[in-house]
Amino acid sequence: MTSRHTLLILALLATSMATYWAWRQPSESAVVANVKPAGPARPEVSLAPRAQAPGNVLQIRPRTGTLDAARDAFAVASWSDSAGSGSVKPAEVLAPALPPAPMAPPLPFKLLGRYVDEGQPLAVFLQFNDQNLVVREGDTIAEHYKVEGLDDKTLTLLHLPTQQRQTINIGTAP
Repeated sequence: MTSRHTLLILALLATSMATYWAWRQPSESAVVANVKPAGPARPEVSLAPRAQAPGNVLQIRPRTGTLDAARDAFAVASWSDSAGSGSVKPAEVLAPALPPAPMAPPLPFKLLGRYVDEGQPLAVFLQFNDQNLVVREGDTIAEHYKVEGLDDKTLTLLHLPTQQRQTINIGTAP
């Protein structure tokens, strides 16, 4: 072993012995804390008169004053100067606004044409994404639209998730 290692071991041993000795000896602060000062006792100073109950227990006195808000934590408060001029009554409080009703998205169809027989349109040709569709009244297309009506000028579709009706202008009769 080197002299450096020897010095480290001796320092560790000295620290361990000092810790053990300090733990076994009573501390001075504990001795001083147990010693009562000699001499006349200081009189106790009181700022407010104390009401003593039997057994030297202090009585709890109720608070005095007119703090109505402290008595009723859920009372309606007003920022106005007088209670009648601008106070809010519970009936006047507005309910939170409801979110707007969901709207159907724009129609994803492109009109290609229509099939008319004896002056009545029987089918409409639509393009949806890369598909060409032939739709008639009562058909469900693109899983979200149902064909509700077909007349000379319009194709009426019902958007199923929102139950809103949308129309496509298919032109006029020849």
